[in-house]
Amino acid sequence: MIAISVSLVVFVYRRMYRLTENNSWIRLTTVAEDIGSNFSKNLQYQSLFLGEYAQIIKNNKVDTPEKLQDFYKSFMLSSGVYEIYILLPDNRVIGENGQILYKESNSMFNNVIKGGEHFSHLRRSIYDSSAFELHHYYPVEIDGTEVCVLFCVIDLDFLSNEGVTTIYDGNADYIIFNSRTHEMYVNTYTKLVGNLPTFFARLYPDKNKIDAFVAACENRETAFLELGNSNQKMSFFSIPISSDDFSLCVFGKRDVIFSDLNTFESTSSKIIFIMSLSYIVYLIYMIKSSRDKFNVHLMEERVKKAESEARYKTLFLSEMSHDIRTPMNAIVGYINLALLNLSDTVKIRHYLSKGLLASNHLLDLINEVLDVSRIESGKINITEVECDLTKLFKEIENIMTVQTRSRKQNFSIDASELKNQFVMCDKLHLSQILINILGNSVKYTQNGGEISLSVLENSVLQNK
Repeated sequence: MIAISVSLVVFVYRRMYRLTENNSWIRLTTVAEDIGSNFSKNLQYQSLFLGEYAQIIKNNKVDTPEKLQDFYKSFMLSSGVYEIYILLPDNRVIGENGQILYKESNSMFNNVIKGGEHFSHLRRSIYDSSAFELHHYYPVEIDGTEVCVLFCVIDLDFLSNEGVTTIYDGNADYIIFNSRTHEMYVNTYTKLVGNLPTFFARLYPDKNKIDAFVAACENRETAFLELGNSNQKMSFFSIPISSDDFSLCVFGKRDVIFSDLNTFESTSSKIIFIMSLSYIVYLIYMIKSSRDKFNVHLMEERVKKAESEARYKTLFLSEMSHDIRTPMNAIVGYINLALLNLSDTVKIRHYLSKGLLASNHLLDLINEVLDVSRIESGKINITEVECDLTKLFKEIENIMTVQTRSRKQNFSIDASELKNQFVMCDKLHLSQILINILGNSVKYTQNGGEISLSVLENSVLQNK
């Protein structure tokens, strides 16, 4: 008993541990998905915004620097959130009010158009050297010639924080990682930028774990990593963002990410010890008490069993007497009808055949009465066999006709909606149920009334 008690306590502990751990994982996943969804929506909005302006340029054949400058002035290319610029084939950049703002390196335009729609490397802002930004490039082609590249300047500080509250009460952070350029940007406090493998390598020496985690990030797979010693473990959880280039990694101290689990671990041992001790004391008391009560309990069980068997016998015989009365009345009725028609051999044969059907049903009921083991147990044994429902309803009709005729009641069975004539069922008990229901109907229906039994078949969809 003690071993069982200990096993039970261990089981409860493990179960509660898993539930708490699952809740921590759910919270971590939800936090990462919320941040990633916000970031991804911004990138998708940019893509639609750039695509619409690119289509306008194509439709209106805006294919020279002068036309592009006028186009910028006319449409005031700004989304209110992102600054939008036009990169010309000569590497000049058109900006606010259609002015030439600056010139990129000589190979910039040719390098950008090769990549199609994509994102640049992280780069410092030309206006604020302390801020970092991404360029979202969207090449525009007219009649097979690249005339310009539209691009958004994405302020990472603004984009990553838009609509996102602090996570884990400000005690955790997250990384935005570009799997194509292998660059990362740490959001909240440090504003770190750089290469993801280098970032990990500076913090932790475990190269195998780091390489596997970075590879998962580059392949845009969900991954989890823990680094550091037992006192200062850091947890990293990465998920892909719906944008093709980016993954997002939430990270923080394990005590923060799995704070609920730590609380559970710190308190559960004391609770389990108290529960175990109390349970063991209780078991000892129960074992001692059961020795004194065992003989009394055994005698009580025997008395209860005898009373139960007697009760089941009385109940069973009472129910069977009611079941036997209906076919017996049918047999007597048909014999009387046969005696009244001794000169008509056809009617005699007809009435005797119906009386025989009723007697067969009565014989089955009597066999049940003789089943002593069933009477003592109070249980019903179900025996499923193939049954012809049409024949069964005919037999029931024959048995009930005698009673309904004596009360001048109209009785009918309608099985026209029945699709399957043969079914698997316990024929005897089905007959008993229907005869009992119809018997009550005869009893509580006035003389000259109408009694009908309608049989419907419902289709049942089975899982395969």
